[in-house]
Amino acid sequence: MPVKASKKHEMLRRHQQVADLYEQAYTQTAIGERLGIPQATVSRDLKWVRGEWRASAVRDFDAARELELHKIDRVEREAWAAWDRSQKPAQSAVIDGDGNGQTARKTIKNQHGDLRALDIVLKCDAARWEILGLNAPTMIAPVMPDGKEPFKLAVATLSLGDLRTLQRLKNQAITQSEDERDGIVDEPKADDEADDEEPIGGDEETDDMEVPDHDPNEPADVRDD
Repeated sequence: MPVKASKKHEMLRRHQQVADLYEQAYTQTAIGERLGIPQATVSRDLKWVRGEWRASAVRDFDAARELELHKIDRVEREAWAAWDRSQKPAQSAVIDGDGNGQTARKTIKNQHGDLRALDIVLKCDAARWEILGLNAPTMIAPVMPDGKEPFKLAVATLSLGDLRTLQRLKNQAITQSEDERDGIVDEPKADDEADDEEPIGGDEETDDMEVPDHDPNEPADVRDD
């Protein structure tokens, strides 16, 4: 059943009111209380309003781009017309004498065209490429936070000891990453397990160690005797 014109006008008016209150940071509940409509109705109205905003933004952008392209086309046509005119021979007339004894002298000078017109054509092409996004990406060199000086690596100010520390940390991170990738994970030992470990060197027991019956540094021929 088609919506009557009066009801459609009323809906559009309510949508505008909902949009105005929404732009003023009113919540959906507050908008409903202000306009005397349920919160669900406000939600549906806002969905319609957002859709119109998105469509309007796309239309406005396309219209603005189309207008700028038409302007560029017109400037380019005028530039080409100026280039054609600048290639035509230049004519001039000089009148000599006075009274009834006047004579006219006509001169013609060939021209090779005004290169400024072609420069305008190239600028039009560049502007058109920019609007249509046809230019290749521009590489931007990094700069310092002030935006003026070229970017300088922080390592240039580090000492040799700091650089060695960074290299050691880097190697440790690489090793840890490789171990995690291979599934090798060192689990931390409990305190009681750490206490049960035998110390390395120092107080080790030597009762069960085999003691040689000769000096290992003694020559072999002396030991045989």
